[in-house]
Amino acid sequence: MAATLNKTMLEDLHKGSASISIIPYTAGGVDFTSLSFAEADQLFTLAGSFTLSPEDAETNPIKIDQLDETIDFDMNEGNWQVNGNIPSISEAVLSYFYEKGAAIAKGSEIIGPDNTKYTGQSYGKAKFVEVSMLLVSESKKTAIALARVKLAVNPPAIDDMDTPAYLKMTGYVLVNPKGGKFSVLKAETDAV
Repeated sequence: MAATLNKTMLEDLHKGSASISIIPYTAGGVDFTSLSFAEADQLFTLAGSFTLSPEDAETNPIKIDQLDETIDFDMNEGNWQVNGNIPSISEAVLSYFYEKGAAIAKGSEIIGPDNTKYTGQSYGKAKFVEVSMLLVSESKKTAIALARVKLAVNPPAIDDMDTPAYLKMTGYVLVNPKGGKFSVLKAETDAV
């Protein structure tokens, strides 16, 4: 039997991020064979902040009384998270992740200390949004599709005066009732 694990698996390393695409999750589950991100919304994250990180699995040994020997292990998957800092406090992104409150329109502006008038939108409770995600590598040769991710963002944060205000995004990869949680994809050679 020929070896299937060899150096060819090192040819297309998934490094960097060309794009993070999201589409609404389809209730009842996602069929990877008919998933399209052609009309997807795009998320952008501050350099170095985006992570896709599975927690270690929890293992439980199965032992027998005789000599206290371990004969097998049970394994429970850990949580699998998507994290990143979105460098925007635009109405579009906030309205996607928060319930809208009152609009602050012309005529009911908030007035600043130098009499600058501000219009905009107020927000209340954070919304959990279920999406399917496509994470495309910098080379665009590989991608990872996540069937079902429950996302939320924290309210705006400012770390210092040299970097933009941002929304800290956290998502959990959930079970897909129609099958796999994720797919690992390779670009067709004529598409790149």
